[in-house]
Amino acid sequence: MNATTFTLTRTIAVPKFGDDANRNTTGSGYGVANYLAGIAIAPDGRSAWVAANKPNVDGGLLTGPDLDQDNTVRNLAVQIDLTTNAFARAIDIDNSDSASAIAFSPLGDYALITLQGNNEAVVIDALEASAATGFGAFVTRLGTGLAPQAACTDALTGRTFVNNLMSRSISVLETDELFRHGALSVTSAQVPNTRPTTNRPGYSTGRKWMSANHSATTTTASTSLTRRTKAPCNRPR
Repeated sequence: MNATTFTLTRTIAVPKFGDDANRNTTGSGYGVANYLAGIAIAPDGRSAWVAANKPNVDGGLLTGPDLDQDNTVRNLAVQIDLTTNAFARAIDIDNSDSASAIAFSPLGDYALITLQGNNEAVVIDALEASAATGFGAFVTRLGTGLAPQAACTDALTGRTFVNNLMSRSISVLETDELFRHGALSVTSAQVPNTRPTTNRPGYSTGRKWMSANHSATTTTASTSLTRRTKAPCNRPR
């Protein structure tokens, strides 16, 4: 999009994942990138990363082998090469639910991906992503509040800030030592970002349940055309 004229400049397509590199295993699977969210440009300006999920549109009782908890819906980090304006690669984020946003460390060597369904931010080595296979670029997982939906890092302090929808808070992650020296022990604090409110009995509990279980609804909807039996619960894998 041209920011001056607000006209379309180009469209970059993300291909369907269906080759041998994406075959259905416990760590990968076929599918199409969906619910693209939280695009972030790396600090060097050479690539953009997008959080997404990947529903498997090639399986189900009517079209092939039945789907299981590892291959119904997976999560992705999609990398776009901004020097060629083309798809570069995608990383399957294993054992994860509802990737929602991406933030980079100040030097761009780490990428943090928020996971709504896990209440976590997964950290990957962005420099190793091109050479690693599977989820080999994985570094660690950091706890957040409930349903994290956005993240950013501060170059001066090295902290990472995560906005949590359902806990109405900001997670302040002390990631400076992680970014500088690779330290995996990261402390955090939760800062409320709203005034206390009084809701109907059970309202907050219901909203939290819906947030934690919305992926199961997505799974059922995305596979309803290929299966007539109840879709398995898409629990965090």
